[in-house]
Amino acid sequence: MCGSGKSLVILQTGRLILRRQEVSDVGPLVDLWADPDVTRYLGGPRDRDWLREVFEKTAEAPFAEEYDLWPVVEKETGEVVGHCGLLEKEVEGRKEIELTYVFSRSAWGKGYATEIGRALRDHAFQELGIEWLIALIEPENVASGRVARKVGMCFDREVVRPGGALREVYVVEGGEARTASSDCFVCRKQRGEVSVPGGVIYEDDLISISHAQLWGDET
Repeated sequence: MCGSGKSLVILQTGRLILRRQEVSDVGPLVDLWADPDVTRYLGGPRDRDWLREVFEKTAEAPFAEEYDLWPVVEKETGEVVGHCGLLEKEVEGRKEIELTYVFSRSAWGKGYATEIGRALRDHAFQELGIEWLIALIEPENVASGRVARKVGMCFDREVVRPGGALREVYVVEGGEARTASSDCFVCRKQRGEVSVPGGVIYEDDLISISHAQLWGDET
C-alpha cells in the first residue's frame, strides 16, 4: 500500500508481481536502463543521473500516469527484474497502446517476458477495455519478436521512428476487431499503392504528454 491507501499491485502471475513504483525501485531501475546489453535494441543506455531523477519523481506520484512502465518483482527473490507495461503512442496519426517488456540480464531465458506479456494483454483487454495492443520491435531483436508471437501478436507492418530507426509493428486484438480504414496497410497494398522495397515504411511520432517520451522516439 502507498500513502494514499491504494494498492501498488497491478497484477500477479505465478512467478511475478507487476506493481507501481516505490522509492526502493530506483536503484534497480537505473541499473536496468543503464545496461548496454538490456538497452541494445531500445536506443542504448540512458544517463544514470537522468534516470535517477526520473524514477525518484515517479516514485513520488506512482499513480500519475494512466499508462506507464512498472517494476516487475520476482516472487522467489523479491528482486526487481524488469520494467514492463503499457505506453500510449501515436502511430500514423492514430493513438495506440504499446505492450512493452524489458528485463534484466539475470532474468533472461526464464520465460518471464512471455508470462508478464500475456498477463498484461489480458489486463488491458479485460480490465482496461482496450481493443487492441501493438508492439514496436527492432527487426534484429529476434527474441522480442518471438515473445510477441507467444503473446498472440501477429506481424502487421514496418514503421520508421522519428529518430530514423526501423521498427516492426506487431498487433493483437481484444474483444472487438480492429476497424480498418481505407488508408490501412492491407487496403493500400491491395490497391497497388505500396511499392517500397522490403515493405511499407511509415512515419510516426510519440505523444509528448506520455511517459513514452522518456524512453526515446526510437523505441
